[in-house]
Amino acid sequence: MTTLDSLLTFLPLVSISIAIVYYALNVRNANRSRQAGLYMQLWNSFRSPDFLRALNEMLYHYRWDDYADYTEKYGVINNIEAATKISTVMVLWESLGRLLKQGFIDFTVVADQVAVSFPPLWEKFRPVFEGDRKMLGNPGLWGDSEYLYDELKRRGFQG
Repeated sequence: MTTLDSLLTFLPLVSISIAIVYYALNVRNANRSRQAGLYMQLWNSFRSPDFLRALNEMLYHYRWDDYADYTEKYGVINNIEAATKISTVMVLWESLGRLLKQGFIDFTVVADQVAVSFPPLWEKFRPVFEGDRKMLGNPGLWGDSEYLYDELKRRGFQG
C-alpha cells in the first residue's frame, strides 16, 4: 500500500473526527449560552419591583392566626390582590424547584437566586400550603417548592 493509499484511507476518519469534536464544542457552547440566558431571566424575575414588593409583603406584612384566618385575610375570594401576589411569587419558586428537580438547572444558580429569601418564606407559609393541600385534596400541591426548600436545607442554606 502506498503512502497515498494510506492517506486516502485515513483522511475520511480524520475529517469525521474533526467534525465530531467541532459539533461537541458547539453543543457545549450552546448549552452554556442557554444556561446564561436562563440565569439572566431568573435574575430579572427575582429583581423585578413587582416580585420584590410581593415577596416583602408576604414575608413582613402578612399575618394570620390559623388557616381559616389566612383564607379570610388573603384568600382568593376575599382578597384577590393578595392571593394573586402569593400565587405569582409561589409559581416562580415552583418553577425553579421543578427545573432543579429535573436537572435542567444547576444548584449554584438556584442558590444564588433564592438561598436568602426562600427558606423563611417557605417556613412561614408551610402551614398554609399544608392547609391548601388538605382543602383541595391535592397532597402534591407546591411539591416542587417543597423540594427546593428541602434541597436548600440539605445543602446547608438557612436563609
